[in-house]
Amino acid sequence: MTLWALLMLHATFRRTDEEKWLKSVFRKGVVVLSLAVVNIIYVIVGLIVGKYSSIVEGSPSPIYPLDSVIYSVVFIAIGVFAILYAKKLHTKLPYTVPVRGEIVKKARPVYCIFVTLWMLISLFGFAAGTLSIFIYDFQHEFAFYGVAVVLIYLLSPLMVGFWEFYYNELKEEKKKEMLLPLSLISLGVSVVLIALYFISLGTGLDAPSNAGFGMFPVGFAASVNIAMLVVVFTPLIVSVKMLINGLIIRKK
Repeated sequence: MTLWALLMLHATFRRTDEEKWLKSVFRKGVVVLSLAVVNIIYVIVGLIVGKYSSIVEGSPSPIYPLDSVIYSVVFIAIGVFAILYAKKLHTKLPYTVPVRGEIVKKARPVYCIFVTLWMLISLFGFAAGTLSIFIYDFQHEFAFYGVAVVLIYLLSPLMVGFWEFYYNELKEEKKKEMLLPLSLISLGVSVVLIALYFISLGTGLDAPSNAGFGMFPVGFAASVNIAMLVVVFTPLIVSVKMLINGLIIRKK
């Protein structure tokens, strides 16, 4: 629900023409509204079958699942507004954003596959990182490891937001100028957080099985934590790719 709302926000910044832009806002508004309603129904069903003792349960936050219901109501309002705006309100409340064409024209299939995988990994990191903040006990012996894991989880979605909402909104000449220094900063942050993660493993090699599994089980469900390793190294791969692109542009 939250991620679709972020995609809807992204749609307001990127469009090729008015008609496609409004259709995109409408579709994402419908999805956000539907997910919010399903979330409320899920909580109600949980109460009926006894999954929750009351609307105020206490995990993962002190008022869960009441907070989930309140959160969903807010997103219902957002979804309704998006739908109404796309259908009627855009004529009364005009909102102009710069028209931006396709980012990539050459090797588009490769680009789409790369970006899709990058987005999926980032969504995984977003979900795991935000959930872990609420449920992880940062006071036990694996506290350092927990902090490192949360930072690694959140690095990918933060990088996606940075490159998409900042870099891709720059004019072409500014992009060429800023790509190399920004990629160096991205690479530096990635290296530091990856190093922090592996240093944290030194506090206890059983930290993934004892602490990581409790944070986000799907990332630690195998004997070799493939999902976690993918999340750890993807920002580094993306940063290196951006750095190579920046060096090629500077050479030209």
